[in-house]
Amino acid sequence: MIATNVRRLGLYLMLSFALVSGSLVWWQVVEAPALATRGDNPEVIAARRGLVRGSIFDASGQVLATSEVIEGLSRRTYTDTAFTHVIGYASHPFGTTGVERAFEDLLVGQTDPNPLRDLVNDVFDRQAEPRDLTLTIDKRLQDLAAAELGADAGAVVALDPDTGAILAMVSSPTFDATAISGDEVAARAPMEALRNAENEPLLPRATQGRYVPGSILKVFTAAAALDSGAITPETTFEDQPRQETEGFVVDGFTITEHDLGGIEPALWPLSEALQVSSNIFFAHVGLELGPDPFLSYARRFGFCAPLEIGPPERAL
Repeated sequence: MIATNVRRLGLYLMLSFALVSGSLVWWQVVEAPALATRGDNPEVIAARRGLVRGSIFDASGQVLATSEVIEGLSRRTYTDTAFTHVIGYASHPFGTTGVERAFEDLLVGQTDPNPLRDLVNDVFDRQAEPRDLTLTIDKRLQDLAAAELGADAGAVVALDPDTGAILAMVSSPTFDATAISGDEVAARAPMEALRNAENEPLLPRATQGRYVPGSILKVFTAAAALDSGAITPETTFEDQPRQETEGFVVDGFTITEHDLGGIEPALWPLSEALQVSSNIFFAHVGLELGPDPFLSYARRFGFCAPLEIGPPERAL
């Protein structure tokens, strides 16, 4: 009996030792390179405090963000507040957002972990070389969009229809991120003011703001209804002209028409209804399509799913 218990104890100890050894090998060998560059690693955060980050440029090569080390602390300078919500900020007390966060490893030169290169850098006391980043956004378009938006709260986004590249992405109101990127003590008052501001300047409205899609959804509704066969380009709705002036009641909710700019209501087919953006016509189209097919097509078009556009922040 004693011998059996001793064997069981020995087996238990051997298994425990193997488990501990395996865990050590996993974390200290296999996962070590990834852990050494993780942005939430306290040692990485401390090490990056004195690193010069790579510069950020617009599509034409104009400088948007630069860094310099002052008294051992890396400080970021941003040149254009129209880009604040795109670039985000790199702040020692407040972390990173926007492009600064999405491309953190590249900007500080800690991409593709290489043990041999890291060993050589340690031996010769070399720091990682930061890499620069060029955006698809054009400063001229960005500044124009910001000027048109003015002081209004909202967002403007312009895309290249052929490639999907973001040419402009502006959120308003904005702020100067330089003030919160340097000295921890000096940065706290500006950040507190931003957090308490009623107009919520910290909110990146282009990616996290929630807005009713409005008439742009009529194009999607038409495409879904045509593809499903719910309507044809020649489809008309008999009551639509009358409802343009009287309203169209659906489940107790009255759909009214917007100002048609002097255009008299008529029995419009799809193309003409789309030209005048008829609320009544497309309400009928939505009913013909039905809720389940509508949702199915919405998902096929990319609604209800995150858009992988670079910066990680987005509306849920």
